Amino acid sequence: MHKRSPVSSVSTLAGASCMPTIKRLALAVALTCCVQPALAELPTGYTVVQGPAVVSNPTASTMRVDVGASKAVINWNSFSISNGSGVTFVQPGATSIVLNRVTGASASDISGSLSANGQLFLVNPNGVFFGATARVDVAGLVASTLDIADGDFTANTYAFAKKTGSTLGQVVNNGVINAGTGGYVALVGEQVLNGATGVISAPEGKIALGVGERVSMTFDNNQLLTFTIDQKALDSAALVRNNGQLLADGGSVQMKAAVASALAGAAVNQSGVIRAQGVSQKNGEVYLSSDGGDIEVSGSIDVGGLTGAPASSLRLSAASGGITLTDSAAVSVGGAAGTSINLTSSGRVSLGGTISAQSAEGAATIGVQGNTVALNSALLNANGFMTSFVSVNSGTGAITQNAAGQINAVSTATAQQAANAGGNAFAGMILGGDGSHVLAGSLQAGARGPNAATQVDITSNTGAVTVNQVSSQASGGGISSSLSLSAAGNIASNGNLSSTADAGPASASIAAGGGVQLGGNLSVQSLSGTDSATLATISAASGNIVMANGSRISIGDTTTAGIASNGAGLSINAAQGRLVLGDISVTSAAGATQGLLNGAGGVALGGDVTASGQSARLNISASGADISLAAGKTVLATSTVAGGGGALVNVSTPGGSLHIDGGLRTQVPGGDPAQVLTNPALPSIPPQVPNPQLLFDPGQSLLTRLLSIARTTPSNPLASNELIVLPAWDIVGMSMRSGGSLDAALFEEDNPDGINPTSDKRIGAEPINAAMRK
Repeated sequence: MHKRSPVSSVSTLAGASCMPTIKRLALAVALTCCVQPALAELPTGYTVVQGPAVVSNPTASTMRVDVGASKAVINWNSFSISNGSGVTFVQPGATSIVLNRVTGASASDISGSLSANGQLFLVNPNGVFFGATARVDVAGLVASTLDIADGDFTANTYAFAKKTGSTLGQVVNNGVINAGTGGYVALVGEQVLNGATGVISAPEGKIALGVGERVSMTFDNNQLLTFTIDQKALDSAALVRNNGQLLADGGSVQMKAAVASALAGAAVNQSGVIRAQGVSQKNGEVYLSSDGGDIEVSGSIDVGGLTGAPASSLRLSAASGGITLTDSAAVSVGGAAGTSINLTSSGRVSLGGTISAQSAEGAATIGVQGNTVALNSALLNANGFMTSFVSVNSGTGAITQNAAGQINAVSTATAQQAANAGGNAFAGMILGGDGSHVLAGSLQAGARGPNAATQVDITSNTGAVTVNQVSSQASGGGISSSLSLSAAGNIASNGNLSSTADAGPASASIAAGGGVQLGGNLSVQSLSGTDSATLATISAASGNIVMANGSRISIGDTTTAGIASNGAGLSINAAQGRLVLGDISVTSAAGATQGLLNGAGGVALGGDVTASGQSARLNISASGADISLAAGKTVLATSTVAGGGGALVNVSTPGGSLHIDGGLRTQVPGGDPAQVLTNPALPSIPPQVPNPQLLFDPGQSLLTRLLSIARTTPSNPLASNELIVLPAWDIVGMSMRSGGSLDAALFEEDNPDGINPTSDKRIGAEPINAAMRK
C-alpha cells in the first residue's frame, strides 16, 4: 500500500481575486466572497488498498492517477477539486473501475474537472457536491454517500449501504457530468438533487438517481444493468429531485426513492428536463419510482423515437404514494416500433399538462392506475400507427375531468396505409373504477382503414357516470364501432354521444342502475352489412330516462339498397321508471328497423318518433301507466320496400290510459300490411293507400268511429291537425275521461259545462280521452 499527500500549491491566475467557494450541504447553496486569489484544491491523503495505482501531480493544479488493474481501491482523506483544477484517471480501459472512498470528515466539493477513460466510484458519507463549474467526463460514474465493502467490490457484488451513525447523505450536481456512449451515471444517497444548472448525459446508456439506505446495482462491462433500492431512507428530508437536465438518448433514465417517513413534498420531483430519445436500434426508457412518497412532475419528459428505433416507454410508479403531473408538465413518448406510458399509484393520480404516446410504425398505449384519478385539464393523446389505446382505472375511487381535459386514442394510419400494411386498425379506451366518474371534457377514439374498429367503455361499479362529449368513429372502411356507458347509479350526458362505422355495424349501450339523462344528442350511424344490426340500447333499472329539450336520438343504417342488411334497432327501457323522450329516428336504407320504448312508470313523447326501413316496427308500452303524445308530434312507422314486411305502430298500456294529442301513423307501399294498434283498444286502421277503406265494428256508434279515426288515421281529405272534422262538429282541444262506462261524450253548445252521453252505451268500455262539440 502507498500513502502520499499531494503537494499543495497556489494557482496563479491573472486578475483572480476570489477566495475558495464555501459549500452548504443543504442542497449545495454556494456563497462566494471575493478577497484574495484561491488556492488549488485537489484530493489529499491517499492510500492504495488495491491496485496498482500511482498518483502524481504534473502541475500544482492537476493530479494524475495511473491505474494498472481492471479494479482498484483507493482511500482518500479528502476528495475535492477546486475550480480551475483537474484530476485525471488513466485506466486500462472503459471496463476498468476505481473505487475512491473518502475516510475523512469533509464532503467532496468538485468544482473543477474530473476525467477518466474508465469507471469511477466516489463514495463519501459526508456528501458529494458537483458545483456549477464542475466538468466530469468518464466511462461511468457512481457518486454515493452509501459505502461499499472492499470484498463486495472485488467480488462484483455492488451493494451500497449507509454507514452506522452517519448523517443525512446528500449528492448534488450543479455542473456537467458526461458518461461515454453506453455508459452510466448513478447518484445515490438519502437526498439526491440535479440542480437547475446540472446536466447529466449518458447517450445510449443509463442515468440513475436513487434515494435509500441500501442500494444494489449490477454491471456488464461499462453498462449499468440494474438499479434497486433495497432499504428505505429513514430521514424525513429524504428525496430525489431533478431541476436540470437528464439526457440519455437511446438509453434510460431512472429516478427512484424509497422513504419511510411522510414528507412535506414529493419523494420524487421532476421539474427539469428528462430526455431519453430513441436512436437507431436503441430504445428510450424513463422510469420514476417512489416507495413511501409521492411523485411530482412539473417539467418535461421526452422519450422520443426516430424511424427505425425500437419501442420506447415511460413508467411512473408510486407504491405507497400518489402521482401528480402539474399543468406545466409536458410528457412525450415516441417509438417507431411502439410506445407505452404507464402511471401506477396506490394513491391518488392527478394529471395536468400534456401526456402523449406516439408511434409512427407501431402501437401507442397509455395506462393510468390509481385509487382515485383526477384527469383535470390533462390532454392524453395515444396516437399509434395501427393501434392506439388508453386505459384509466380508479380502483375504489372516482375518475374526474374538467371541461378543458381531453382523451384521444387515434390510429394515425390513413386508409391506404392500413390497407398496404394488411392489418386491422384499432383505437379504444376503457375508463373504470368503483367511484362516481365525472368527465366534463371530451373523449375520442378514431381508427381508419379496411376492418378498422373503435371502442369506448366507461364504467362505474358502484357509483354514477356523467360525461360530456364522447365519440367512437371507425372510418375509411371501418367495420365496427362501439360506445358503452355503464353505472350502478345514474348516468348523465351533457354533450353529444356518437358511434360511427362507415363499412360495418355500430352500437351504443347505456345501462344505469339508477336513471338516465341525455342532455345532448345520441347518434349511432353505420353501413351495417350482413354481420349484425346497428343497435342502441338505453336502460334504467330503477330510475327515469329523460331526454333534454332539443336533444335527439338518431340510429341509422345506410347500407346500399340491394345489399343484405340486418338493419337498425333502438331499445329504451325504464324497468321501474318513466320515459320522457324527444325526437327519435331509426332508419335503414335496405334493412328492417325496430324501436322498443318501454316505461313502467309511463311514457311521455314530446317529439317525433319515426322508424323507416324495409320493414318498420314501433312498440311503445307502459305497465298500467299513462302514455302521451304531444300535440303536433307524430309516431310514424314507414316501410320503404314493397313486400318488405310492412309497418306497425303498437301503443300499449294495459290498465292505463292514452293521451294521444298527436298522430299515430303507418305508411307502406300499396298492398303491404300495416297496422296501428292501441291498448286501450282502438280499431286497427289500414295505412294510407289510394281509395282507403276504413273498417269498423258495425256495433260501434258513429261518434266512436269518428274519435277512433281522429286518433289513428294517417290522413284524410277532411282532416285538420291530423284529426277528422265533419260539418257541424268540432274536435274539443282537451282530454276528457268517460269513466269507463261511456265510449264517447258530447258537448252541447247551449250547455258547455255539461257532458251528455251518446245514444250508444257499451258496458266496460275503455276510457276515451277525447270529446266532440256539436
